[in-house]
Amino acid sequence: MATTTREGGPLDLRDYLRVLSERKWVVLLATVVMVSAAYGFSSRQEPIYEATAQFRVIPPVSSTVTEGSRGAQVSPETEIEVLKTTPVVERVRTRLGGQAPPVVTESVSGTEFVRISAESGDPESAAAIPNAYVEAYKDYRRQQAIDTLTPVRDEVQARFDAVQVEIDDLTGQLNEVSQITQPQTYDDLLDRRSAAQSRQNPIRTEIERLNTQLSVGITGGAGEGTPAVVPKEPSKPTPVRNALLALPVGVVFGIGLVFLFEQLDDSIKSKEDLQEATGLDLPILGLIPAMAWRDRRQAHMVTLESPNSPSSEAYRTLRTGVQFLSVEEPLHSLQVTSAMAGEGKTTTVTNLAVVLARAGERPVVVVDCDLRRPRLHEFFGLENHVGFTSVMQGEVPLSAALQAFSGEPGLSVLVSGPIPSDPSELLASRRTAEVLASLRADGALVLLDTPPVLPVTDALVVSKWVDATLLVNTSGTTTNRQARRALELLSQVDAPVVGTVLNKAPTGSGASGYGYGSYYGPDGGGRKARAGSLTRLGNGTSDHKARIGG
Repeated sequence: MATTTREGGPLDLRDYLRVLSERKWVVLLATVVMVSAAYGFSSRQEPIYEATAQFRVIPPVSSTVTEGSRGAQVSPETEIEVLKTTPVVERVRTRLGGQAPPVVTESVSGTEFVRISAESGDPESAAAIPNAYVEAYKDYRRQQAIDTLTPVRDEVQARFDAVQVEIDDLTGQLNEVSQITQPQTYDDLLDRRSAAQSRQNPIRTEIERLNTQLSVGITGGAGEGTPAVVPKEPSKPTPVRNALLALPVGVVFGIGLVFLFEQLDDSIKSKEDLQEATGLDLPILGLIPAMAWRDRRQAHMVTLESPNSPSSEAYRTLRTGVQFLSVEEPLHSLQVTSAMAGEGKTTTVTNLAVVLARAGERPVVVVDCDLRRPRLHEFFGLENHVGFTSVMQGEVPLSAALQAFSGEPGLSVLVSGPIPSDPSELLASRRTAEVLASLRADGALVLLDTPPVLPVTDALVVSKWVDATLLVNTSGTTTNRQARRALELLSQVDAPVVGTVLNKAPTGSGASGYGYGSYYGPDGGGRKARAGSLTRLGNGTSDHKARIGG
C-alpha cells in the first residue's frame, strides 16, 4: 500500500479517499469477482449432509460396584475417549459394513450429555453413522457390565446359598426337636436360625443391587437421548453464507489492489505531479477539466458548444497565459504537441484558437501539421482535400488553401491536406519556414497542431520554425516517464518550450487551486464567463522563449 505522495510526503486521509475514489471500480470489481467466485465455487460442490445424535452417559458398572451406595461420578469427556477405543470402533465397522467414518464428538457444557455428529454425501448415511456409534458404545458398555458384574454376583449368590443351606439345616433340626420336652435345645436352634437369617438379609440386598446394576449395564451405559434423524437439507455447501463471508474479503482485497496499482502507477494525476515531472521552472499555463461528452468518438469544441462551462473558462485562462508570453517579446507562432497520441493536443489547439480569435487582438491561423493522423478539419467541420501539403508542394497558393471558419471572425484554418509519404522530410524543409512566415506576415498568431514527440520526430523538426512550444499532458494518461522523455527530446533540439497544459485535471485544480463551477448556475450557463488569471508557477515567464537545457 502506498504510504507517501508523489512529492514524497505522507499520505493524509484526503489522499487515501482520492485514491479510492479514482479507482473505486477496482474495489467494486474485486468484490464482485470474489463474491461471485465464492458463490459459484460453493454452488458446484457436492452437497454434504450432517446429522447429530445425543445421549446421556451413566456411570460405568465397575464404578457403581466400587462406589456402592455413595454413587459414582461420570465424566462425559471420559466417555468420549471410550468412543474412540478400538472395541467401539470395531463394533461400528460391523454395524456399517466394514467402515468406521470419522465423527465429531463433544460434551454438552454443564450436562452429562455427549453429542456425536457425522457428515456424508448421503443423508441416510449421515444419520446412520452417529447412531451406529451410540449403539456400539452401548454394546461395549453392556458387555463390559456383564463381564464385570457376573462374577461378583455369582460370588455373592454363593454366599447367599451357603447361608440358605445353614438356615434350611437349622429349620430341619427345629422340626425334629420338641419345644415342650427340649425347650433349651429348641430355643438355641431358633436363635441360631434367626442369626443366620439376619446374616442373609444384607446378602440378599447386595444381590438385588448387583442385579439392578447388571440391568443398567445391559442397557449399555447410555441413558435417555436423541437419535440422529435423516437430514432433509444439506449442511454444506452454503453458497449465500460463503458469498457474504467473501464480501468483506473482496472489499479488503480490492482496496489492497487499489493502493498497489497506485504505487505502481506512474501516470500524472494532478498539477503537483505535472510540476514534479516537468520541473518548477516550466509553468503550467492551463488546467483543463474533463468534459462529459455523450459520444467521445466525435470531435467536440467545448468553447463553441458550451462557452460558459468550466472547461471553456479554463481555455480562457490558457489564452491569458499565452497572451502574457507576448508581453516582452511578440509571439508569432505557437506549436502545440504532446508526449504521446490521445492526450488532447488537437482539442487544446482548436479551443485555444477559438478563444484567442474571440479576444480580437489579432488574427489567428490554425495549421494542421500532424501529417500522419490529421484531425483538425474534423473539429472545424471542413474539407481536407486541399491544405498545408498542397501549399508545400506548390499545387495551390496559400490564399487558396486557407479556409475561414464561419462564425468566428479573425480565425482561419489551414488543414493538413493529402497525407505525404515522408512527413518528417517535408516539415524539415525550408519551405515550411516560408509558409509559416507568409501566414504571420500580417501580424497573425499561428497555432500549429503537430504530432506527439515520442512516436515520431515531426514535432522536434517543427520546433525550430516556431517561437514557442506548448506541451499537452493528460491526467491519468501521461506518465512521468513520458513527460520527462518528451521534454528531454525537445531540449536536445533546443525547442522553445514555454509551458504545459494538463487535460482532464481533477476537480478543484483550476487557477489558483479553485474550480470554476461556483461561478455558474446548475446548467453551467446564463452568466458571462469570467476570464481567469494566469497560473504562474516556478520562476515566472520573463523569457517566453526560454529553451529547455539551453
